[in-house]
Amino acid sequence: MNEHNIRESMDAFVESSERTPGIETLADCCLCGENCSSLLQLRNHLGDHQRQLALFALPPLNSEEHDSDEDVELGASGSSDDNSSVVNEGQDEDFVDLDQPQEVGFFPSIHQQQATQAQQNYPVEGRPTISELAERRRMQNRIAQRNYRRKLKKKFEDFERRAASSSAPVNPADQGDYSRRSPDIPAEELGYAGVGERVHEDDDHLQRSQGRRRIIPDDDDGARALDDDAPYKPPSIERSYPDFTEYDLRSHDNLGTSLRPGYHADPMELNEEQVREEEELLAQKRLELKVLKEKTAREEDEEALLRKRLDLGILKDKQERDEEEERLKREEEHIRKKYERKRPEEEERILEKYERKRLEDKRRRQKEEEELEELRKRAVQAEKERIAKEAAAKKTAAEEYGLKIESEAKEAED
Repeated sequence: MNEHNIRESMDAFVESSERTPGIETLADCCLCGENCSSLLQLRNHLGDHQRQLALFALPPLNSEEHDSDEDVELGASGSSDDNSSVVNEGQDEDFVDLDQPQEVGFFPSIHQQQATQAQQNYPVEGRPTISELAERRRMQNRIAQRNYRRKLKKKFEDFERRAASSSAPVNPADQGDYSRRSPDIPAEELGYAGVGERVHEDDDHLQRSQGRRRIIPDDDDGARALDDDAPYKPPSIERSYPDFTEYDLRSHDNLGTSLRPGYHADPMELNEEQVREEEELLAQKRLELKVLKEKTAREEDEEALLRKRLDLGILKDKQERDEEEERLKREEEHIRKKYERKRPEEEERILEKYERKRLEDKRRRQKEEEELEELRKRAVQAEKERIAKEAAAKKTAAEEYGLKIESEAKEAED
């Protein structure tokens, strides 16, 4: 099809669009005169002609000499080649393979040349196949999982080390004895009076917590054990706290608060009054336990002595009863002296302070209860006054309403 035929086809299209179609001309093609059985078939037939004209209107892809030869061949072939080049809509199109380009089917000569030129410019051997891309993705997934496990293991170890250093108390065996480094300050003022008793328990607890850590090997055994198609999971744990691992928290040189985390307690900053109060409270608890034990033992001894006195009435001989009575008196005196010993001055001071504090707490609770009772009484009185005011207001309103009704009734009668 040359340029003259294209111009004639376009004129025929314009003429057919300007003409009002009738019933007798709906089944005839204005270009080739082909008889169509229905209006839908005629529309598809005209669409094929338009597609053919649009494809030939595209610019050429090859050189001018090759284009001229191709135009001559196409002109010699006639309309039969044009009709054979049209693709049927009911026929499925062939999908282009990744490895080997194929012709599409609109115009075999042009598409065959394009496929040949593309195959020469882009050889198939240099293209990555589907299997190579899948293998590359699988290797990247395994490498990412291995790096994620190593990073996670490092963060776990860092977190457990920081948690162990913060939860465990300061061990004098690790950082040295403060009393030896500063002989002018006694150990009691530094707050180490009860530290020596807890050293072994804290060490055992630290060893047990370290023994329960999860150990992840450095090799790639876990990656080999994973499935090749396992999905990639990016790391979701981010560091949200400063790193203090470069500082030795137990060393004597880094006792300053600028190098310590906020949760690490410094024994040098403890208040002496607080330490003394804690020691007195501990001594008071021990003394209470001791007094309770003495009271229980004394009650048991007195009960045993009473049983012996009851058994004394069984003896019939007066001499034996007198001897037993004398022996029981001596035993009773021994029990009295045993449990009524003179307490040290320190114990008396602690007991006196404890009794004074107990009385102060009792008076304070009584005062608070009295204040609460007074507030409750005031609230009840205020509620009663409010209820009385509301009742008086309702009564006044009712009286006013009654007077108003009476006045209206009198006016109505007048």
